[in-house]
Amino acid sequence: MLNYLYGKFPNCNFYGSDIIPQSIQLAKEKTNDSIEYFVDDITKKNDTQLKCDVIISVGVFQIYEDINSLIQNYISRTNEDGYILIEGPFSEYGVDVNITYRDNKNTKSGLIDQGGWNVWSLMHLESQLKEIQEVESYEFIPVNFPDDLQIGYKKEDPLRSWTVNIDGKNKFVNALILQDHYIIKLKVSQ
Repeated sequence: MLNYLYGKFPNCNFYGSDIIPQSIQLAKEKTNDSIEYFVDDITKKNDTQLKCDVIISVGVFQIYEDINSLIQNYISRTNEDGYILIEGPFSEYGVDVNITYRDNKNTKSGLIDQGGWNVWSLMHLESQLKEIQEVESYEFIPVNFPDDLQIGYKKEDPLRSWTVNIDGKNKFVNALILQDHYIIKLKVSQ
C-alpha cells in the first residue's frame, strides 16, 4: 500500500511501522527507499516526536479487544486536524465477535488460545466514537473489492484470507469468518 500511495503522492513523506522488527525489514526490501520505517507498539501512547496528518491502519484493529484505548493511541500519533483511516472486517449487524481458535496444523500449545480475528460492529464503534472527545467526526465507508481481485484459497494456510463471490459481491473469507470490510474514517481535532 505504501508503494501505491508514494506513486500517487511522491511529494509526501511516508512512514511505516510494526511491532515486529522482521516485518519492518521485509517491508523495507519491498518498498521505495524514501519510505521510512520504525518499530512502534500501537497499544501504547506515542512516545516519539513524529505525528502524522493521516494515519492508515490496515488489518490491525481486529487484533485488539480494547478498541477505545487503541483509538486514543492512534490519536496520540495524529496531528491536530488530522485523519485516521482504519480498514478491516466489521459487522453491520450489531453483533461484536471475539474469536479464539486453534490452528491444528500449527499449534505450539495444543490449546484454543490464538486470537486476532475480532469483528467489531459498526453500532459498537459508533457508541465508542461518540465518547472520544478528540473525534470530531466519523464515517463508515463500505469497501467494495473489484471483481477481478481474485485471491485463491491456500490449503496449507486456511487462516490466510481468499476471495469469493457472494450475491455478486467480491468478499474475503477465511476458515473463521466471512468478512465485510469497511474503512472507518475519523477526523481528529485535538
